Amino acid sequence: RRQRRKNQRRYRQKQGDLVVQLEEDSRQLQTEIQTLRRQHLGILAGIPTKTNHWNATAEYYRLFHRGLQADSLLKNVQLEFVRATMAADVVFNTEYGTEALVKNWCFLQWFEDVAVELERLERSSKTSVVATVRTSVTITDRTSASVFPHLLTPKEDNNLASKLLGQRISMHGSARFDWGSSIYRVTSVVSQSDMYLLGSIEKVSKVFDQA
Repeated sequence: RRQRRKNQRRYRQKQGDLVVQLEEDSRQLQTEIQTLRRQHLGILAGIPTKTNHWNATAEYYRLFHRGLQADSLLKNVQLEFVRATMAADVVFNTEYGTEALVKNWCFLQWFEDVAVELERLERSSKTSVVATVRTSVTITDRTSASVFPHLLTPKEDNNLASKLLGQRISMHGSARFDWGSSIYRVTSVVSQSDMYLLGSIEKVSKVFDQA
């Protein structure tokens, strides 16, 4: 009996040592994964100091093809790219600064399954390119409550709110990127998009009027 208890203690000790070792191995593995991930993302996001507007625009849509990422490492790569390729006072439609551009991407975070596809890239002048883009998103309850709450009030058309829920919306749009050749930065981004799901200009206006 004494030997059996001794063997049991030895077995439990081995099991405990094994668990401790597995936990340590797991921590080391996670650290190595994060290190490799940072290196990989750094390579992906690496751009020459003197890039051009064509490459910068193509890379911009590649990095943001799923919108602004929730993962902190991926998001940092996106933000660093914006800071590296956009002028600090870049014009974005009617606003100024890289913050305005990032804020536009934040808006898409209320939607699910964001997909931004660069369909065509054309040179419009020596210092400008025009990107043709298709953006697809799915509308959820969270989207309706956060972006379109005015459609959920009793006085509004509930059929319109119901029609939106769960829908996959595709928006075709374009964006012109103007390049400052002396500073090797994008100085202006002017974008526009159209949405055809709702069937009429009046309904589209009603949905986005207070969004």
